[in-house]
Amino acid sequence: MDATAAVLKARELLETVTPLHQNCGLLCGSACCIASEAGEGMLLFPGEAALYENLPEGFTLQPAPRMPGAWLLGCSSQCERADRPLACRFFPLIPYIRKDNNNKSAGIMMDVRAWPVCPLMEGGLSGCSREFARAAAQAAGVLCAVEEHRVFLTRLTQIIDGYRQFS
Repeated sequence: MDATAAVLKARELLETVTPLHQNCGLLCGSACCIASEAGEGMLLFPGEAALYENLPEGFTLQPAPRMPGAWLLGCSSQCERADRPLACRFFPLIPYIRKDNNNKSAGIMMDVRAWPVCPLMEGGLSGCSREFARAAAQAAGVLCAVEEHRVFLTRLTQIIDGYRQFS
């Protein structure tokens, strides 16, 4: 499976599940759609930028300043779920790389960068629906099975670990 196919599969797994069994944006005024990575957009996973070659109206694409070779997708904060990137579908979770006895595997965790905007952070993983957490873990596994995503997730894990040491 190539990087884009893995993204498509992961997006499919997260297509219909959400952190709550209702629109969690009603709790916070859709704060996650307004606040994004440095206010510039959501980080795209390897192969995902190809899905935005013909940008839907209201979207922008630019290089990610802290992840060379990666892209940020900006939006008007009013997009259709089918157009949302993988990072939005995972939120407030994030895939990360676990290292056990030199073996790498994918896991999920609460994204520490979500604390300022997401009321679900206080409840941790148990505050998210089981279906959502299960689908996110499966999606992380799909991504981790592709070398390009493992490298990306390793870099992303290092960034998240940097944030965690200050939280």
